[in-house]
Amino acid sequence: ASCLVGSEMCKETDPKVIVCLGKLVYEVVTDTTVKGYLKLLKKGAPLCTTYPQDESITVYGVPHPGSRGVQNIGGSEKMLELWRKMKV
Repeated sequence: ASCLVGSEMCKETDPKVIVCLGKLVYEVVTDTTVKGYLKLLKKGAPLCTTYPQDESITVYGVPHPGSRGVQNIGGSEKMLELWRKMKV
């Protein structure tokens, strides 16, 4: 049901980019399972793909900006580096 709601929301809002804050959100939005999400992010770039229901929409996966997400990625500077690499 949540995917249908997301699809309907995308039709109504016409986004160009979706930024997913955390692994779970990224997996739900992209309809994928990501092994080693944090390890991939620590390579220095946000995860990036297209939205399954509309490939013209770019989907980024970044750590959640809460304290645990910042700590897991290695600090606020690392978090900002990832955000700066998104093309929005």
